[in-house]
Amino acid sequence: GNASRDVGIAYTDSMEDYFCQRYGYSLLEHLPEVFWERADGLLSKVRYHYHDCTASMFAEAYGKTIGDWCADHNLLMTGHLLFEQKLESQTRVVGEVMRTLRHFTLPGVDMLADRHEYTTVKQAQSVARQYGYPGVLSELYGVTNWDFDFRGHKHQGDWQAALGVTNRVHHLVWMTMGGESKRDYPSPMDEHATWSEQYSIIEDYFARLNVALTRGNAGCRIAVVHPVESYWMLMGPDRDTAHVRRELEDQFQDVTEWLLFNLLDFDYASEALLPEQYRQSTDGKLHLGQMAYEAVVVPGMITMRASTLQALKAFAGAGGRVIFMGRVPSYVDGVPSDEVKEFANRCPSFHP
Repeated sequence: GNASRDVGIAYTDSMEDYFCQRYGYSLLEHLPEVFWERADGLLSKVRYHYHDCTASMFAEAYGKTIGDWCADHNLLMTGHLLFEQKLESQTRVVGEVMRTLRHFTLPGVDMLADRHEYTTVKQAQSVARQYGYPGVLSELYGVTNWDFDFRGHKHQGDWQAALGVTNRVHHLVWMTMGGESKRDYPSPMDEHATWSEQYSIIEDYFARLNVALTRGNAGCRIAVVHPVESYWMLMGPDRDTAHVRRELEDQFQDVTEWLLFNLLDFDYASEALLPEQYRQSTDGKLHLGQMAYEAVVVPGMITMRASTLQALKAFAGAGGRVIFMGRVPSYVDGVPSDEVKEFANRCPSFHP
């Protein structure tokens, strides 16, 4: 193909040592596999390991460093990551959102332009529930323009509250009127806005709602295996991989919306977090951290971790329901394997 333009990847000087220690071989000696498809048609284990490596290094260097400091000083760590919504965007920017949010003791999201990003909020809510964190924060109302009325404020707050947001960070109150970005961002939520004295109509409502939402524990019976690690396998040249990436992305978004709009609450199960969360049980449920699930949905995936497969087999063996929806993984830990397909043949499946 045409290799005349530069392609950049995340890299840092300590990565080669970290990679060798973690996977037992050199990244630099196999670097072309991160960029190009293999001639034999197999998907690359090296590429899978590379994205796993960057996701882990970022989660440890950023999330864990600050999260541990906050824990030592009896503070909640909060904030949000960049480009949280899609498999594509999180792969490019942070590797995996949930792996880093695990270190945020008040996981957060950012909701811009009145968009509806159900996957974004669900990822944060899933981490909060599984680790017993006290809630989910949202930076909301950004880029909603000056004509965004109280109906908009309530609507955007409501659907996020339905997905677990309990702490509202308003975008925004100005420190200064300087700067052209003030023109198309929201009107300030202070005395510069004509309606500021009436805003308690919105906030009193959400204050009451969030008191209710932060009492008791969530009852949630369904887990959805998060397919981001499968997406990593496909992060190659667009002409070879874009169509399969789109298929995986669509299946991920579809499963999320089908469940939510049929009022079936669920949590995502992160394959990277599952080994530390998983507890063997005698009640036939899948116990991940503080949650216990009665059914697991596997959306379209390319690869599955051996640790995930083992947990699902034990769960199914104890009477739990595992439902495959979409492409069944043909790799385990990034290596070709029929093991998941053999297991899937014994489980219910649904092909839209």
